[in-house]
Amino acid sequence: MSGFAAVVNFDGEPVDRALLDRMARHLTFRGPDERRIWIGGWNDNVGLVHAKFATTFESEREHQPLTVDGNAWITGHIRVDARDELRDRLITKERRDLADATDAELLLHAYAASGTRCVDYLLGDFGFALWDKGNRLLWCATDHMGIRPVFYERHAGTVVISNTLDRVRLDIRVTFVNDDYVWTWCTELPGSLRFEQNTLHALASSMEELKSCAGNAVPSLGQDAAMDAFILKALDGRTSVMAAAEAVMAAYPGRFKTRGNATSRVGDLAVQYGKERT
Repeated sequence: MSGFAAVVNFDGEPVDRALLDRMARHLTFRGPDERRIWIGGWNDNVGLVHAKFATTFESEREHQPLTVDGNAWITGHIRVDARDELRDRLITKERRDLADATDAELLLHAYAASGTRCVDYLLGDFGFALWDKGNRLLWCATDHMGIRPVFYERHAGTVVISNTLDRVRLDIRVTFVNDDYVWTWCTELPGSLRFEQNTLHALASSMEELKSCAGNAVPSLGQDAAMDAFILKALDGRTSVMAAAEAVMAAYPGRFKTRGNATSRVGDLAVQYGKERT
């Protein structure tokens, strides 16, 4: 499969072209037919890399990173199935001539038509990174079966995407989080870009969020949790639901619009945590 990578500095710092060149050279083993890079964004802070492995007639004349409208740029390994059905779906007054469109071009037209929801109807195997200049959006996706990998890392204001991990060092660690094992390892990409990967599947997990899952973390309750704790403490076996509702409304003024809302919340907690009557 073709090799691809993306680097986005969301802090606005320009990307290092030399780093992109090194990444492109490193990806040659995946794509020996052509290497290309693109730099853009609002301050040249976005870099896309592609190393092509031409396996179809369409891919021979395709040159990534690619755009069809000057707004969305894509790099990836993309093979689209059911091309005729997809073309029929995408043809409009503005998009008529799609007979010779490559797989990546079809994907870009699908994105222009449906945004990120286009993957709901795309068939094939693919993994890609797409930069939407107008929305300042980095969007990455893989096919529904996950055949084509997409690895990512976020460090400070930089996000790195690739379908290739360069070297994985042997300092693998495992943490038990929420009844599941999370494996963590150190990864290094060309250009001395070193970061940690893990088997969590949410890009939004920040270092602080991960630290909060550690066994030695000392959590503090938010207002909703503190309010529930107040209610549970009030339900001491002597206080009625109505009296507990009055107490929580006094302790948290403005939290409930009506006394009925407060009573419902107290009642829900009483049902959930109350002792069963024998």
